Amino acid sequence: MGPRKGFTLIELVVVLVILAIGAGLTLSALTRSRSRQETSRAIIDVSAVLRHARSVARIAGARVGTSQITFDGACVGSDPTLNVRIDPGAGVVTYPAQAQRTATGINILCDTWTIPTTEAIPITMVAPTAVTDVSFTSIGRLVGGPVAVQFREPHTGLTRGILVMSSGLICESSFDVSVAQCNEEPQ
Repeated sequence: MGPRKGFTLIELVVVLVILAIGAGLTLSALTRSRSRQETSRAIIDVSAVLRHARSVARIAGARVGTSQITFDGACVGSDPTLNVRIDPGAGVVTYPAQAQRTATGINILCDTWTIPTTEAIPITMVAPTAVTDVSFTSIGRLVGGPVAVQFREPHTGLTRGILVMSSGLICESSFDVSVAQCNEEPQ
């Protein structure tokens, strides 16, 4: 027998199996990473919406519009608070985008932010479980008790989100983070 040239069939199959396992692990890691990024983006966006609403409430003062939206997008009502409406079923957050002074008071113009969901990575909002109004007073405090907005990452099952404290403080949280760990001093 002379010297061998090339690979045997078994060697080729072993190399292909190793490459397939490596590709599968890489694809899985990329999918998990993208899932984490999408969830982080949703958390940052909802936090920004709530911070902006708190700021608009402080600028507008008391007795401003509420969460009801007319066909032209304007909030109507005479509630003494300013709300962000979170609808987990529809996957939208309606928030005050701008406060405009008028001769008779202040109009609050609304906008709608759609919770990012794609066919590849469907982000699930797990809290609140029903339509919830997060209401801020004219000094930026939350009306009612703390409100959690939580998202579940589909590929890892991790649940992360934000917690809005009674002081108006908005901090990142998970189900593992207790309310006591969120500093109550307003920002």
